Amino acid sequence: MAGPKDTEDVARSRAKTTRKLIEYFCRTLAEDPQDGTEFDCDIIDALEAVERRHREEVKETREGTATTVIEVRYLTDDRDDEDGNEMVITAGKNGDWYIAVVPEGQGTIGRGVRISTSGGAQVLAPGLGRALALAFSALANAQGSGIKKKCV
Repeated sequence: MAGPKDTEDVARSRAKTTRKLIEYFCRTLAEDPQDGTEFDCDIIDALEAVERRHREEVKETREGTATTVIEVRYLTDDRDDEDGNEMVITAGKNGDWYIAVVPEGQGTIGRGVRISTSGGAQVLAPGLGRALALAFSALANAQGSGIKKKCV
């Protein structure tokens, strides 16, 4: 199991890698056809935001305030649905994903589907696990009244 020092090293490595990408784009990109600048500012802005997040992870790890999101919930944005269902994605300790759709605030026991990252769904539906990982990551990094996160 990774300790705080390992987590800090990973975050620091990610920040350095992102900085290298920024430097690469600054050196190699030609004029941006959208606004005539020397490089694509949208890409640079996005990369700098990622770099800031990685540096925050280093700080959170040092301060002992780092948390790991293990479950995300997304409340339907269908306002015609009076009972409001939530999509729940849980990251299993074994790397597998669990997904369920439940009435708002209710548990997932007996209502979820396990998406295996070895065998099962990985063989039958390649890319499904990756798609859930991306959805989980998007919700874990999002803010909003319809989004809830469970952390450890």
